Amino acid sequence: MGIFDFFSRKPRAASPAAAPEPAPPVDYAALVPMAAIISNDDAQVAADIALLATGYETFQAAYPGWCETMSFGEVAPEHEDATVRDVFVYWLAGYETPFHYGAYIDWKAAPEDIVWQLERAAASLHAPLDFADIPFAADEDTEAALERIAQHVRARGYALTVIDTESDSYHLYLVPETEYDRLVTLGASVGFRIFSPA
Repeated sequence: MGIFDFFSRKPRAASPAAAPEPAPPVDYAALVPMAAIISNDDAQVAADIALLATGYETFQAAYPGWCETMSFGEVAPEHEDATVRDVFVYWLAGYETPFHYGAYIDWKAAPEDIVWQLERAAASLHAPLDFADIPFAADEDTEAALERIAQHVRARGYALTVIDTESDSYHLYLVPETEYDRLVTLGASVGFRIFSPA
């Protein structure tokens, strides 16, 4: 082959890039034992979260009014994972639900507002926790208050647990220390980041 033949050859077409593999669907079965840990085995919570674990549509069919109130409504398939996680945290925290197993606060909540919600959660759990003697500073910010509360409940066998929803709000739960690591592992399997403030 001469040099002119070399330059006259057509360039080889680039092979098309392989389409990315779609992510496998998330198995939400882990939400059921997570709910049991958070709610101290509340049977109604277990039934509700078992519905949610099968998919958002099933839960929405059972609780259309709540889903509408929370502005979830119809959810596109690409947003279902995030919606399932949001439903889980709001439902258990008691946001417009009959349950009070957690607290929902924003990033600038006053200590007394946090404590008021956690007292309700502790009562629902029949947890022997008293928040009255936590020595908050007069101008305690939310982050410092959460650290102080976390230390207080840890000394009594509980973990103040945050389930992160990637927002500027906190979903807080009181979890027995003995179940905390298991909750973190279960949560990771469905895309939650779970941590304790202290």
